[in-house]
Amino acid sequence: MKKRIGILAAGCMAAAGAATGDLKPVSIREEFGGGRGQYTYAPSPVELKDGTQLVFFCQNENPFTVIDSIFLAEGKTPPGGKQLRWKRPKLVLSPPKRGWDNVHICDPDVRMLAGVYNGKSFSWVMTYLGVAQKDCNNNEIGLAFAKTPAGPWTKFDANPIVKAPDPAYWGAGQTSSIVTGEASMDMYYTKATAQGSRVYRRSVDFQKDGTVKIGEEAMIPGLRRNASVARSEKFYYAAMPLEGHAPGTEPPVSKSLALVRIPASEDITNPSARWEEIGQITPQDTNSPRNHNAGLLTDPRGWIKDDNTITVYFSVGKEGDGWLWTYTLYSALFKPQSP
Repeated sequence: MKKRIGILAAGCMAAAGAATGDLKPVSIREEFGGGRGQYTYAPSPVELKDGTQLVFFCQNENPFTVIDSIFLAEGKTPPGGKQLRWKRPKLVLSPPKRGWDNVHICDPDVRMLAGVYNGKSFSWVMTYLGVAQKDCNNNEIGLAFAKTPAGPWTKFDANPIVKAPDPAYWGAGQTSSIVTGEASMDMYYTKATAQGSRVYRRSVDFQKDGTVKIGEEAMIPGLRRNASVARSEKFYYAAMPLEGHAPGTEPPVSKSLALVRIPASEDITNPSARWEEIGQITPQDTNSPRNHNAGLLTDPRGWIKDDNTITVYFSVGKEGDGWLWTYTLYSALFKPQSP
């Protein structure tokens, strides 16, 4: 059954009330992964009007070398077919030799949004995580622009747009965005400091003169770290870890995922806002002990058209020696009942 959840002190969740409906996905399937010695995770999926799906994701370019870069895969369903067929992924953004993002570039989120930067028009915007510390702390958020999803992608010269508050902690990243106007969007992200991990929102407005205006930070108290946020006309949705990771485990990722929603009329910055849990992805569903880094399938502007058809892309991994090279992308289809 569905549950309504809220946030208590120390990020604990509590259930209250109930509604009818199934928590299990209608279907789960493996989509694609890398070759031997490669990891594939952190999907940002969008569906075009013709049914083509574009998935931006994180992968290492060279086998058995742990350097994150951003790739793009394009999938289409053949006539009479049921499963997407994926083209060979293309590298679209990788770490530079120097700068704030010269160790890893990952956790992309890509949206269709028109504007002008450095005198050139763009149609697509990417927010991404960059880091220059090899201990993977001090993560920060950057922007990039392109005319087409495949690029070339041009980085914003005022990056990072969200800085890490303390180099001794994880920092900021894991973005998801919802386009809210002709040249504006709301960006959601995780920030981890000495006070813990929280999800925040900022507005991002692209000005006609080519500048970018970043709004004030607002916490979303009802969401856990690494939440992927989207919305429809009726609801906000989020896919996020169902539980925290066990202390001392490696890597620090979740075993299960939760799909939650809240009416779009609600103020989601209010601590009393109650999110309804409508789906779960667990090790029993995937036959894998690690299910994490989810991304909600939306249109290119971050919106969900059908409240009764919700698709979640996520990373699946094993345990034991060589766990890093087992990361593969899966999708789960949910058919929630609208109230």
